[in-house]
Amino acid sequence: MVVLKIFGFAVMFSILIAFSSAFASGPTVEELEQEGWGCNTAGPRDWVHCLQQEPGAASILVLVFGVDRQPFLGSELLVRDDVYFEQPCAEEGGGPYELVDIGGVDYRACHFFDTGSTGPTVHQLEHDGWGCNAAGPRDWVHCLQEEPGAASILVLVFDVDQQPFLGSEILVRDDVYFGQPCAEEGGGPYELVDIGGVDYRACHNFDTSAAQ
Repeated sequence: MVVLKIFGFAVMFSILIAFSSAFASGPTVEELEQEGWGCNTAGPRDWVHCLQQEPGAASILVLVFGVDRQPFLGSELLVRDDVYFEQPCAEEGGGPYELVDIGGVDYRACHFFDTGSTGPTVHQLEHDGWGCNAAGPRDWVHCLQEEPGAASILVLVFDVDQQPFLGSEILVRDDVYFGQPCAEEGGGPYELVDIGGVDYRACHNFDTSAAQ
């Protein structure tokens, strides 16, 4: 039986490797339930979610199946909201993990398989306390949660009409920027920008020419 006491991403990935070896052809709901996992239908698509840990743990691995308890779709990571540090969810558009309630405990959720998600919306981010404003020469809507002054800030970028979600941008405070190139914008240095009176270096993590 796989014991899941996950306190970081490195541990999670090692567990996934061990888990894959234990279930070479993919797990089934029945096998997991026999091992003591709890499996229930949840979410807007009624997928079956199986987890072994009780709500309250710092992070929880969830295994996800289709509505008929098959096929095995992939894994999902739940990170308790108070220990979530704004890491983006790559498989769901690059936005923040989704806020969900698990047994009365706030978690942030990210699927590690292609769910068909097109990413976050401005409305969702503003509901979560992000500030969103039009900025830059193309009036793209930029959403950020941290106040100016932080060493680095994750920005989520949308087109002028607040849709679609274009991708993410990283801001690095100028005094801690060490000349790293911005690959998606020609490989040159990050652009110098003023954010609330603080000098930052900005780099978009998506093809800005294709988004015009």
